[in-house]
Amino acid sequence: MITKKRTIGFLLIVGLLIVGVASAYAEGNPFERLEATILELKTKIAELEALIDSIPEGPEGPPGPSGFGPPDYDSDWRTIAKSPATLGLEHGLGTTDLFIYVVGSRGLVPGGIHHKYYGYFRSGTAEGVQGLQWEATSTHITLRRGGYDSNWDNVRVYIWIIPTNLVDTDSDGLSDILENEVYGTEPDNPDTDGDGLTDGDEVRVQLTNPLNTDSDNDMLSDGEEVLEYLTNPRDPDTDGDTYSDGAEVAAGTDPLDLNSHPSY
Repeated sequence: MITKKRTIGFLLIVGLLIVGVASAYAEGNPFERLEATILELKTKIAELEALIDSIPEGPEGPPGPSGFGPPDYDSDWRTIAKSPATLGLEHGLGTTDLFIYVVGSRGLVPGGIHHKYYGYFRSGTAEGVQGLQWEATSTHITLRRGGYDSNWDNVRVYIWIIPTNLVDTDSDGLSDILENEVYGTEPDNPDTDGDGLTDGDEVRVQLTNPLNTDSDNDMLSDGEEVLEYLTNPRDPDTDGDTYSDGAEVAAGTDPLDLNSHPSY
């Protein structure tokens, strides 16, 4: 396999040869000088090859979570068509405890990496990453490019399974490695955002944001919705009457009853 290291070395050697030959022709008798130049180039090339060989090869694929080996799934380079702008992949790993790293490149042939995003993918939009959207389950991942001119013409998906039987300092149902490297929560605080729900409950059961006290921005904390009012912490208007759950609670109406809503 031709590695990036070998490619760089080859280009350096070619450049050295070109410079050496040009120098020979520029100094006196080109034929006499060329023989001496070739001997000099052989020495320099040998030194350069030794230097290149001393450079360690990088790891296969991108870095995963600390201490993890090669990815459990590698999609290789795949193209997301402009229409429909969706790519579905079956990883078949059977769990949602995944660390997923996606690399994207623009152009018909995967080349330079223009944008990349990595992290735990559940559902939603990767804000600030050219509109790449994703949805992941225990068996599949679907990627959607953000528009016709998206930089996500081609993608490569790497996935690691994160074991659940790891150290969980705060006993919130998420291992320390998940908290540190995937969710950004505090491994020594079972309720990072202080909304009354543990980080593990938010991630595994409620599917809410463990870093946001009010995931649906309805003026009720996730904990209040789940533990007190029994409303949906992911839906700002649980009963669909066009009034937010928070507005109904403040007005004294029932956020679970479509026919009970504020009179204003």
